[in-house]
Order: sequence, then structure tokens, then C-alpha cells
Amino acid sequence: MGERWKSPTLLECLPKRAFRMEKNNVRNAALQIKAIKNRLKDILDFTRDPVVAEEKRSLLAELNILWKEEEIFWRQRSRVQYLKGGDKNSNFFHTSTILRSHRNKVLKLLDDMNIWMTHHDDLQNHCVSFYRNLFQKRDMVVDPDLFRSIPCVVSDEMNQALCQPIEVEDIRKAVFELGAGKSPGPDGFPGLFYRNYWGTIGAQLEEVKDFFSLNAMPEEWNDTHLVLTPKIQHPERVSQFRPISCCNFRYKVISKIMTTRLNQWIPSLVSNLQATFTGEELSRITSSLFMRLCITLRLDRKGKSGK
Repeated sequence: MGERWKSPTLLECLPKRAFRMEKNNVRNAALQIKAIKNRLKDILDFTRDPVVAEEKRSLLAELNILWKEEEIFWRQRSRVQYLKGGDKNSNFFHTSTILRSHRNKVLKLLDDMNIWMTHHDDLQNHCVSFYRNLFQKRDMVVDPDLFRSIPCVVSDEMNQALCQPIEVEDIRKAVFELGAGKSPGPDGFPGLFYRNYWGTIGAQLEEVKDFFSLNAMPEEWNDTHLVLTPKIQHPERVSQFRPISCCNFRYKVISKIMTTRLNQWIPSLVSNLQATFTGEELSRITSSLFMRLCITLRLDRKGKSGK
């Protein structure tokens, strides 16, 4: 692992090797589970023999380990975040993975002329064109006097705190606070990889400090996978999908460090009424109140109509 990390072709070689290893391990684990179950059936009638009883205990212990590994694998693949602990749930996780794959697969879309597109290239070009037009830079004139009327709220103390040099501990803290199982970006490495091998690869992430000191980063760090997830049950148009960015992990570390430093000053810079900056608990409460309001209005409407 250590030697492979030092290789100049790390990003190209290591993820591919890991993928092949994963496929082999999953296949071998399934065969081992089947073989152990068959052996347990064979010795079921010989449990009074002490030698066979010891073999049975050994097989059951090995089977539990394989089941646990299988459960972890499918839990990671299923992207289920709300289930914590509990009994073996491989079938549940496996089903979740299949359903999620079917739900997120885009097989056809309506274009701007309300004509169905089913060819992969047509779907791809249509999605790219939609978001390119949506996010492209537009020519606009900004009155320079506009900003003169806006008071400056960033003090010298804030600037000094925000511009403090980045230390290795800042990077390590960001790595361990980021989600371990979040979908990786083009580099292919989730947060769990960096956590588990921090002693080996932690020094490589010191490159992050150069971004803050030189105001520049390698172009490939900014590469991003854009994934479309459906907003509704059966989407028909590209506008009914939500784009999600799967960034490279170094980019996430930079964002996390900046967010951590800004957090202490956000209350004095942004109004607490800004919905985007409300805490997670408050957001849930707001969503719950909104749903109750919708239900109440719906019931009132039915009552007035006599239904």
C-alpha cells in the first residue's frame, strides 16, 4: 500500500486495482458462504461427536464473519444512512441497492419539443446542454456605486483569523470530520480510505496548504462528477432531476477547512432568517411545519367543498 501510494500513477492504478480486488473478494465470499452452509448440513446429524462439534463451532464463527463482511459491503453499496446497527440485513441492503439503481437510471426523457429521447448520446447531449445554458455566464452590467452603500461588516480581527496559515492538524481534522462513506469523486477515494491510511498518506495532503498560500490548485483537483438524482417518482424532463456534485477529496478538504473557519463568524455576517444557513434541526422543524400547513389547508378545502 505504501509503495503504491508513492507511485506517480496512483490515481490511475490504485482505484482500478481496488475495484478488481473488491469483485474477487465478493465472489469468493459468496462461494465460501455456500460451501460452509453445505458442510453444516452434512454434519448436522453428527453433533454428538466432539470433533464434529468443534468443527461446527469453527464453521459458524467463520460464517458469521463472512456474513458481517457481506452486510458491510451491501450497506456501503446501498447508501442507506438511517439504519444503525441491528441484525444481519444483507437482503435489505441488496434490495435497496437494486431499487436505487433502477430508480436513478435514466432511460428516456422529453426534449424541448416534447419528443421522447431514448438514445444514450441524445440523452447525454440534452442534459449537458440544459445545465450549460442554466449555469453559463451571462453578460450583465453592475453599477459600481451599488456596493458603496453596503456597510463593511468584516473586521480586522475576522480577517486575521481567516487568513491564519493552515497547519497539518487543520487538514487532519477536516479529513476526519468529512463523511467517511460519501460517494467519491473522479479520484475514486472516499473519506474512509484517508482515515484508515492517514499514517501512510497524510503527508500527501499537505499539498492542500499550497492552495491557501499560493491561491492556486492543480486543475485536476477541480474535476467533478455531476450525478442527476430524480426529484419525483417518475421524472420525464431533465428539469425534474437534481444535480449533485461528487468532488475530489482534496477539494472537499479545502472546502471543509474554509467552512470551519467561517462558521464562527457566520452569525455576524448572515441573518439567521436566511434559510440556507439554518441548522439541520431547525430545517427539519421548518419542513415539518410546512407539511402540517399543507395538510391543514387541504383538509379545509375539502371541508368547504363538502367532500
